[in-house]
This record gives sequence, C-alpha cells and structure tokens, in this order.
Amino acid sequence: APNPEDDQNGHGTAVTCNIFTVAPEATVLGFQHTDPPQDALESAAEAGVDVISCSWGWEYEQSFPILEASIRDIVSEGRIVLFAAGNGHHAWPGSMREVLSIGGVFSDAAGQLKASNYASGFVSSLYPGRQVPDISGLCGERPRAVYIMMPCPPGSSMDQELSSGIFPDGDETGPNDGWVGASGTSSATSQIAGVAALLLEQARSKSRTLTTDQVRNLLQATGVRVEKGQNAQGFPAVGHPNIAVGYGLVDAGAALAKI
Repeated sequence: APNPEDDQNGHGTAVTCNIFTVAPEATVLGFQHTDPPQDALESAAEAGVDVISCSWGWEYEQSFPILEASIRDIVSEGRIVLFAAGNGHHAWPGSMREVLSIGGVFSDAAGQLKASNYASGFVSSLYPGRQVPDISGLCGERPRAVYIMMPCPPGSSMDQELSSGIFPDGDETGPNDGWVGASGTSSATSQIAGVAALLLEQARSKSRTLTTDQVRNLLQATGVRVEKGQNAQGFPAVGHPNIAVGYGLVDAGAALAKI
C-alpha cells in the first residue's frame, strides 16, 4: 500500500507483490476487506477487475449464503475468482467449486519439490466430491512458512511479528524495515492470480475468452507433478492429482503454450 495507514497489518501489501513476480505488467487494484465481505468482491467486479485474488477466508467450512451467491454471480459473469485453501485448516470459501482453490508446494535450494506441510488440502464436507486444492503455488514450511522476502508497510504488524525470531521462527529482518519473510497459501494464491492474468491476456491477443473452468483446466493439465511430502493435514502427495497439492505446482509457461 502506498500509504502505510491503509494496510497496518501488512498482509495485503506483502502477498500482492507475488502477482508482479509473475505478471509484472499487471494492473492491480486493492480493495479493503469489508464487513460484509461480499461488498469488496462486488466493488472489484464493478470496477471491471478480471481476476479477483482472495488471500483470506474462514478457518473452517461454513456457508454464508449471501457471500456464496455473490461469488457465484461474479464467476458467472466471466471473472476469475481465486481463494487460498488455508494454512492447516479447512478454509472457506476456498472449498467452493466455483473458485480456483490454491494450495502450496515447497521447493528446496536444489529445486526439489514436495508438498508444503504448512498448506491445506482436504475433501470438502460442504460440497460432495470437492477436493481442495485445485493447483498449488510456492509456499514455505512449518513452523511459520518463512520463505519469500516480500515488501510490507514499515512497522506493520507482519513486519514486527516475524522479525522477533531466528529462522525458521522468524525472518531475521528489522521490525520497521518494510520487509517480511513469509508465504503460505496467501502468497501462492497471488502467484496463480498472476498466471491467470497472463492466460487471459494471451487469450485476448487471439480474440478468445476464458472461463474459470477453462483456466482451471489449463492449469491442471500443465501442473508439475509433486509426489513427495505431505500437507498440513498429513495427506501424502501420492499419485497425480492428490489431496496434498491438487494437480501440482503451477507452470505458467506450459499453460500459456496451450492457448
């Protein structure tokens, strides 16, 4: 956030930078989380936002009918809505069928991939047959997913909280330096929002449009297989797809090549 007062927590600013690492020319509009939450989503849709990235949710599955209906309406209008699958909990609305649900994969220094033990993956108790996540982005591991260095408002809550410990319990940065080492399915969601933006841009250059299901199919058809490790719920990454990571780690280049 250009004005630190607009994001005193720091989470929104930090996770947003992940969009630019994937889609550096994207135009990003920020909307404050509202009460009721559907107001922010509807404001984004009214502003003409094509990809709505939501790194938030409830820690257990529930259903708020008005919010649920709002999300379905926005998706039916042709907009892409992404939600984080959660960091060790059964996140909602991340389990809705209509959204792209995003999990986490950890890549070590050698580039070896495994399911992040910080990220969620589960079978929905609300929507029969729905497995979460659909696809995964990069995500750190327990205890605090310190993994990606991201900018945040200096002195924000995230800046201070994660500076208080030595890695892996903290990021070893200053409490007022405007940098935070973090990740989670929040940052993974923003990464894949950037990929979705690239896919829409590529499609438009060829006079095509893409629905949420078409974007989902592209991402799942090209995801990098991840068959090691286990997620936060203890589900092993066995087979492809699997509950731990869905269809694996997103591959933007491979997905773009299919359009």
